[in-house]
Amino acid sequence: MEGMLSQILEELRAIKVSQVEACKETNKHFNQLNANLIHLSTQVSQAEQRISDLEDAKKQQKSATSQIQSELEEQQFKLNELENRSQCLNLRFIGVPQEMEASSSVTKVISDLIYKCILLDKAVAEDDPSIMWAHRVLPMHAANSKYPRTILVNFGDYRIKEQILS
Repeated sequence: MEGMLSQILEELRAIKVSQVEACKETNKHFNQLNANLIHLSTQVSQAEQRISDLEDAKKQQKSATSQIQSELEEQQFKLNELENRSQCLNLRFIGVPQEMEASSSVTKVISDLIYKCILLDKAVAEDDPSIMWAHRVLPMHAANSKYPRTILVNFGDYRIKEQILS
């Protein structure tokens, strides 16, 4: 019986040793899992911080974009207003033969035309500041059209334009 007891005792010792090794192995795996968990927790915290920073930057960009959009709309309105005012000073002269400007400039032709046909109080001289510019526009149809190109004239003063129209 003593042999049996010593054999049982040996088996119990072997089981104890294997259990101790299994516990050590389990502790080792738990320590690795704990380290991985700490590492993942750190990464999640860093990701949350980056997301928070990106959300803050997005809010700032949205605010800046909104401000730029409103400034753009204001500038577009001002530009349209200036274009409309500038175009209010323009007149188109249609049907003026192109041969008339063979010896003089378009501005001089228009000045003479205004004086002869409309009979303003004074002739508008070629260098008169009331005519800012005058030029022929591109033809609407083929380049070899039988109709003369339209002359576009910009007056520096709307009163001259109104006087011509009335």
